[in-house]
Amino acid sequence: MVDSTILFHNGSVFSTEGPPDCWILIKDGKVAARGYSAEQIKDLNLDNATKIDLQGKLLTPGIGDAHIHVGDVGWGREASVTEPKDSARSKDDFVNLTREYLASEKWLTINDTVNNFEALGWWDESYVPDLETLDSLVSDRPAIFHRRCLHVMALNSKAISALRLDSEEFVPPANIEIVRDENGKAAGLLREGFNLVSEIRVESSTTLKRRIILGLETCVKAGLTQVHACEGKEPGLIEAWIELAKENKLKIRVFLSIFYDAFVDLKTRNILPKQGVTFGDRLTFDRVKLFADGALGANTAALSKHYKQAPHSGIALESIESMTFKLTEIMDQGYRAEIHVIGDRAVDNTLGGLFNSGYSIEQIRKFRHILNHSQIIRKDQHQRIIDLGCSCSIQPQFVTSDAPWVYESVPDELHDALYTWKTFLDLGIPVHGGSDSPVEEILPLEAIEAAIKRSDGNGGTFMPAECLTLREALSIFTHGVAQGVRLENKIGSLLPGQLADFNILNGSLDDTSVQNWKILESFVEGKLVFKA
Repeated sequence: MVDSTILFHNGSVFSTEGPPDCWILIKDGKVAARGYSAEQIKDLNLDNATKIDLQGKLLTPGIGDAHIHVGDVGWGREASVTEPKDSARSKDDFVNLTREYLASEKWLTINDTVNNFEALGWWDESYVPDLETLDSLVSDRPAIFHRRCLHVMALNSKAISALRLDSEEFVPPANIEIVRDENGKAAGLLREGFNLVSEIRVESSTTLKRRIILGLETCVKAGLTQVHACEGKEPGLIEAWIELAKENKLKIRVFLSIFYDAFVDLKTRNILPKQGVTFGDRLTFDRVKLFADGALGANTAALSKHYKQAPHSGIALESIESMTFKLTEIMDQGYRAEIHVIGDRAVDNTLGGLFNSGYSIEQIRKFRHILNHSQIIRKDQHQRIIDLGCSCSIQPQFVTSDAPWVYESVPDELHDALYTWKTFLDLGIPVHGGSDSPVEEILPLEAIEAAIKRSDGNGGTFMPAECLTLREALSIFTHGVAQGVRLENKIGSLLPGQLADFNILNGSLDDTSVQNWKILESFVEGKLVFKA
């Protein structure tokens, strides 16, 4: 669209409360007006405006993803040959998948641009590849086969050697589990070692930028208008983002959540941008990412009780003391934090770190820190979250993935604390919707459906009282995502004066499901960025 004034009419314009409007006027990239009656349009003097008949379609605020790893989405597109639910279930499956990939054009195209062989989602707990098999498949370079959650990985001998896991001088980082054989040698299985593995990944700026663009293209094609991108594990990745932004290569809004190590590196080199700084007109530095624990599927999420099927309560990647230090360091630089918390013990450590930071409650509330994942939060933790002004970033597809087995893993005492999104909203805790892709696929309507239906995988509903209404589910992916970057006054509601980021869909607000919906078009500041 090149016209500065566009009228969308004869449709349904979403509002979080009350009946929808039927028209909206966009001028110079912002919402100029909206209304509930076609009669109102006659008074607007729109002789020179472009008029688009929605023909009954639904127009919503821009749909976003509040937690995604865009660079890893691009990497996953290169490193994955299967859908997430089609991982190898046997040795033969795994060997065949790997050989197929090694002979594919996808691998041959990037072979000379990467020093490691990395694969995503090719195995699950039903089959864990052994060291001998990995060595027989890839022997010329380090090979790392990641479980889809990215919290567990299988390594070949070249990777073990590159990481120096068997060296006498090797000092294992805290809270990383290296599985060893009866002789004390690394057996090729690593838990919570993603950052460690990243240290041996050497990639050029060209490769990093290629993966970012590939990941962003996936986001655009999914209908997203903004993403909150957790980035910065690889050296040079943040600089690659800035270069792309300055080259105007970003079609949608990107709010960076930079990994703590990248934050420290940029700060040490005196090149850390101020919080809120925007490069180009699409890339904004928003927050810093911390990890308080692992994942439920790997039994490494930090719980207050032992797992049912393991003699431990998971891995706390940060103590209250270390969390206090890091959170204080982040706030001292004017940044806010997004903390990976899956288990309730991780939530305790995070809240304790905030309380002990030396900042007043009033000061902490202004940062609006984010508890990411928020999968197990006890009732006694709710008020502390409210007092500190924190919000919860959730990934509804996790329920669909986890429901078939989570009751058998998590202790009974914590069952009523699982995925309590409706409770958060009822308590006034802001909720932001996302995917955590590439862990889950970028399918925003599927995520919205998961928030509404909460399927348990067996034809039933997982904790029905926590199901969201269609409007609530849609809101956490629009207004809620805008709240996640403290910009709900500028985007996320399509109120007059706000930036015109929006989607057009074929659904109706009277529906009880979005299963048959489709995102038809996406706009950023009134400009078309995607058309199905």
